[in-house]
Amino acid sequence: MSRVLLGIESINQGELFIDNEQVASFSHSGHIKCSIVFQNYRSSVNPSYTIKDVLEEVLGKVEEAQYTELLEKVGLSSINLNRKCTTLSGGEIQRVCVARGIATKADLLIFDEAFRSLDLVHTFHFINLLKTLKKEYGFAYLIITHDIKLACYLCERLLFFKDGTIIEDCQTKQLKETTSEYVQTLLSLK
Repeated sequence: MSRVLLGIESINQGELFIDNEQVASFSHSGHIKCSIVFQNYRSSVNPSYTIKDVLEEVLGKVEEAQYTELLEKVGLSSINLNRKCTTLSGGEIQRVCVARGIATKADLLIFDEAFRSLDLVHTFHFINLLKTLKKEYGFAYLIITHDIKLACYLCERLLFFKDGTIIEDCQTKQLKETTSEYVQTLLSLK
């Protein structure tokens, strides 16, 4: 689904609707702009790049204050823009990737298992950061995760997939009312 949302793949089965209008390709429909933070965020950044280079890919050449302001939003206020990405910690490079996503002015930010490699403290910090940025920038986010507790905490709506097919679509508040045996099994494992 995320690959369709990003325009990487086309729909080969089923239909996609945005605001009750059927579209063939989500990102090319003109309806919405998407950006993604990958699980392996290190591989999504050119290792020879500096932080400034990463942001420049999206912003182009702008005043240094714009880069700094964006990095402050993700908790990297005192970081050197000319620092190589290979010297950053996992949490720092992940925040640079989030800053890049925000810089695209995307309507939808997709987080593909982006919390998986973070420890509990950094996960908690990142969740709070994400909620703050969502309020400030007004973007929606799609969280792809195997962590049901995390999904319930961050999301208003949950989609459960099995073998590439949506088997449950529910509001987080109504999750306990699901009749899906598969989802009930997953909930008993959390």
